[in-house]
Amino acid sequence: MRKKLYANASPPGRDIANKELLNELLKEPYTNSIDNSLRATKSKASKSLEQQRVLEMTLRRMSPAYKKAKAQSIADPLGHRMKKVISTMRRKLSTDNFLEAVKHLDGLSPLDQVAFCERIERLYGE
Repeated sequence: MRKKLYANASPPGRDIANKELLNELLKEPYTNSIDNSLRATKSKASKSLEQQRVLEMTLRRMSPAYKKAKAQSIADPLGHRMKKVISTMRRKLSTDNFLEAVKHLDGLSPLDQVAFCERIERLYGE
């Protein structure tokens, strides 16, 4: 077996893929400096947006409310889903219609409850 020259030397098959990618990039027509500067600006902006999205996701996942809701959804998926659907219906429906819908939901079997939740989520877009 050949001794590696560097500690992070890539496996032999990887070099072929990199050469093919390089050949494809070299076949592209040359673009002027204005386009290159716009690409650089766009990439900086997209990196900033990506970093912001990752930061928001990380902060959300660190939230105690998020952790509690995630634990509840793992422990009882149908109960958590029904809780979300009921809170959505509470905001969207009048008091009488809400009470009627909750009574109807309470009398359904678990499979029918899942179907009911799917219809409500599709209806209200959640």
